[in-house]
Amino acid sequence: MIKNIKAFLLNFAFCFRLLYQSDKKGIIFLLLAKTVVSIWPFINMYIMKFIIDKLAFILSDTLSLDMALKEILLLLCIFALIKISLEFLQNYIMKINDLQMQSLLTYINLQIMKKSLQIDISYFDMPKNFDELNQSRQNAHSIHQMLFMTANTISSVLFFTANIVLALKINWQISLLVIIVVLPKYVFKGKLEKKNYDFEKSQLRDTRFAGYLSSLIFDKTAAKEIRLFHIGDYLIDKYITTQHKVTDEKNKYFNKRNLQEIIFNIPSAVIQILIKIYVVYRILIRENTIGDFTYITGIYENLNTSLSSLIDSAATLVGYNERINDFKKYFLLCEGTVQSGDLAVEEINKIEFRNVSFGYPDSETVLDQVSFSVNRHEKVMLVGFNGSGKTTLIKLLTRFYEPTQGTILINGIDISKYNLKQLREKIAVVFQDFNVFSFTIRENVAIGDLAQYHNETLIRSSLRFSDFNNDQYLDTGDIDLYVNRNFESSGIELSGGQKQKLAISRAVIRNSQMIILDEPTASLDPLSESEILDTFNSLYKDKTLIMVSHRLSAAVKMDKIIFMDGGKISGIGCHKDLYAKYEIYRKLFDLQAEKYN
Repeated sequence: MIKNIKAFLLNFAFCFRLLYQSDKKGIIFLLLAKTVVSIWPFINMYIMKFIIDKLAFILSDTLSLDMALKEILLLLCIFALIKISLEFLQNYIMKINDLQMQSLLTYINLQIMKKSLQIDISYFDMPKNFDELNQSRQNAHSIHQMLFMTANTISSVLFFTANIVLALKINWQISLLVIIVVLPKYVFKGKLEKKNYDFEKSQLRDTRFAGYLSSLIFDKTAAKEIRLFHIGDYLIDKYITTQHKVTDEKNKYFNKRNLQEIIFNIPSAVIQILIKIYVVYRILIRENTIGDFTYITGIYENLNTSLSSLIDSAATLVGYNERINDFKKYFLLCEGTVQSGDLAVEEINKIEFRNVSFGYPDSETVLDQVSFSVNRHEKVMLVGFNGSGKTTLIKLLTRFYEPTQGTILINGIDISKYNLKQLREKIAVVFQDFNVFSFTIRENVAIGDLAQYHNETLIRSSLRFSDFNNDQYLDTGDIDLYVNRNFESSGIELSGGQKQKLAISRAVIRNSQMIILDEPTASLDPLSESEILDTFNSLYKDKTLIMVSHRLSAAVKMDKIIFMDGGKISGIGCHKDLYAKYEIYRKLFDLQAEKYN
């Protein structure tokens, strides 16, 4: 019990801090307003009792009609004024509550976005982590709700305290009976909240999958294949099947839950009926007034309601503990194994992989005892079969992952000793799965170095370097044209090759010491590929170039070729040496050469 209370207090402090940071004034106002609203039921009950008693006295000729009507009219005016004020306050609370929720969700989403930028890329390799991330974002609502429910609980405690005091004065035996009947609900509600949350989590994967299927229908990149292979109906059927499964499970679960709640509420309903019968009997024997019927039955109904509300709030808060804990799993997630060092990166004179091995999470080894070096200004090409580990080498060099064994050295020093941000600033990379953003041409290029955003001369120069040949751009020269039509109807649609050239322009504008091209010319024709490589070799003689490619035609222009097979290095040398020594390399080169011939 003490452990649960401690966990709740810690989570409450965590939630309050987040909400206070997102909306300082709103949270204070909300807590005060909720407390004020909680006293209204007592005012309402007292005024109604007074009015009914006055009417009874008038009917019994024990009170002057004029005087009674004046008192009743005054009370009704006060009652109306308070009710209007409280209704206004409650409406304002709802408005503040909505705005506060929006502020909180915006704030939390910003924090989650920042956290996503800090954690290792390896985190996103695991499907269960995507479930955690989605659950964390959904549980952002729980932070606001936990504070809101705490305010409700405080109101319920005040309401219950006042009701129990009044109820005990009337009849302590009946009061005790009402409490005894309601208390078991706490155990039930506590277990129910946990079951509710466990049920939500059990549906998360199916819900996410249904969302994925729905998004495919509206995904422009998937539109061609959906129509070409006529799989639209198949995807819709798959979506319907998944949604039916989710809905059927929900119906089955909630029907069972609702039945249990009805059963647990029956004893309380019976007790309230018996109390009404008892009060009617006391009125008939002249021991209570007619006004007492409303007052006394109202007191016990409010006692039942306030205790039930208190139990519901307390059980819900216990349930929110688990939700907040799951939210904190991601929100407070450590930044990961890839940590920045302190050494400044001045020049990259030599890169050395020394007995490096690596395997992705829950997968076999991708690299096995890989050793090689790249000297400054060298033009190096990584070639090999699919899955041989070429791209993984690049990811290790850019420190998206840490080797599971061995060491990567820069200038003879372990790469992990260097400042991570400075290291990545020295390297420009065009990955094979590069991203073209739904931004302007200017932004897509300047992303390589945002400091050059307003440097139109350099942006245009980078586009010329890659021979970015979109007709609309060439006609207008407008670098503020939007890429694709996701948000702008006047946007330009790019071919695969043009997208690749845009990505190359982004790398060029970075003006880094080292340029890494991971299958950068896969969508380019051989002539464009040759021209770009010739340009690199002529204009960037002072830079180190590492290129990953399946096209061996470019190999003849490289200083060094690293041939990989099955996560290991099969050979290192220039094209002439590899062609003479390694039969598999020679066969691959000749096979591609024959196709061009």
